[in-house]
Amino acid sequence: MESFHKIDAYVATVQDQIRCRKIRSYVTEEIRVHLEEERSFLLEAGISDPEATDTAIKEMGDPVDIGVKLDRIHRPRMDWFLYFGVVALCLVGFLIQFIIRSDGTGSQFSPLSRHFIGILIGIAAMTLICRLDFTLLSKHPYIIWTVYWIGLFIYSDFAPKYNGRSITLLPYMLLFIPLFAGLVYSTRGSGYGGLLKNLLFLLLPGILFLLIPSASAFMLVLGGCLILMSIAICKNWFRVKRGWALLCTWGISVIPPLILLLYNNGGYRFRRLQVLLHPSAYADNEGYMIMKLRGLIGQASMIGGLRNSEITKNLPEISTDYLLSYVIIHFGWVPAVVLIALLAAFLIYLFRLSARQTNALGYLVSMACSCTLTFEILLYLTVNLGIFHMAPLALPFFSYGGRWMVLNLCIVGLMLSVHRTRTILPAGRLHQASMNHRFLTFENGKMTIDFNR
Repeated sequence: MESFHKIDAYVATVQDQIRCRKIRSYVTEEIRVHLEEERSFLLEAGISDPEATDTAIKEMGDPVDIGVKLDRIHRPRMDWFLYFGVVALCLVGFLIQFIIRSDGTGSQFSPLSRHFIGILIGIAAMTLICRLDFTLLSKHPYIIWTVYWIGLFIYSDFAPKYNGRSITLLPYMLLFIPLFAGLVYSTRGSGYGGLLKNLLFLLLPGILFLLIPSASAFMLVLGGCLILMSIAICKNWFRVKRGWALLCTWGISVIPPLILLLYNNGGYRFRRLQVLLHPSAYADNEGYMIMKLRGLIGQASMIGGLRNSEITKNLPEISTDYLLSYVIIHFGWVPAVVLIALLAAFLIYLFRLSARQTNALGYLVSMACSCTLTFEILLYLTVNLGIFHMAPLALPFFSYGGRWMVLNLCIVGLMLSVHRTRTILPAGRLHQASMNHRFLTFENGKMTIDFNR
């Protein structure tokens, strides 16, 4: 009994040096297991119990020194490059908003102070979320989803309508994909039942789409969620036949909504598709905007362009829906390409962070955040470059609008939360880790700590 008290005291001393609570139980349990294994080995060699315990503890090393080193390695690490990079993008967006309001056209737009307040609130929200525990998404997925959807439906009753559309709901749809990642993770290992449960949850954005409606938001949510489902299937989390599961997932999720999208409202969406394919044939009505935009972009020079007053006469909502088009027409193609390159570098960096995640939940949540921002940016680019004609969402960190700014920065905050705890082994991995890959090895009186997992 005294021997176990000594081991407990040693483990407690190591644990006291580790500030990160998530790693404490795992690390101390590993140390306890190795101490008991070494003690058992010495007892089998004929050494008495007290001496075997003391020898095992002595050979393990000073507990304070070990605890301090483990604390240094397993300390949460903030990705300041991403944090300040996003802040810099917000400031560049603020500068563009300021230029839009110059040249005597400021009275046509909403006050710039509201945009700046949105940036400040968004940065505060990003900072707060990055300090929170992202694993709550998988610990309480149904509670979080219930609160999320009740809030959306309640808000939809009070949200202002513009041409019959509740467009103020659109920013909150950005949270759908990260929340869906928690659901997918919580149903891993549940077979076709788990797969069907996730597909049923994909009906929710379709219901909300009928309330808004917005083809852009629907495409963003459905595309991001299908990618998450595909990742889970390919990694065999559901333990089903991958080929059939992928076929059923994409078939059930894409074909019915596509039919509904094209043929509802008396074939209105199908006509919109025809406008996308042949805009010149509808230049006098539905195709007017896309043809006008293509004409303005086609006349843009490499550097410099039209004045604000000339642009606002031909292009609406340049501070929100057509900000990138404004950059092309006003500043020229070179600055626009630089802006697009910055956004591409930002997205590549996000996916690189996602690929470095060794934890399954962290990988899925970070991929959800990356996909959300990627689809949002791609949809915005295709509209602003005159490729498609649909209602764009927002250009993250650049478009005017407090809700969009805050929600996009919340997505980045969740990404930072995942990366911040990348070196910390989460709960639920102890048994597998201790059975398959010990991070502590003991040989010839020396302890080796391996963190390269």
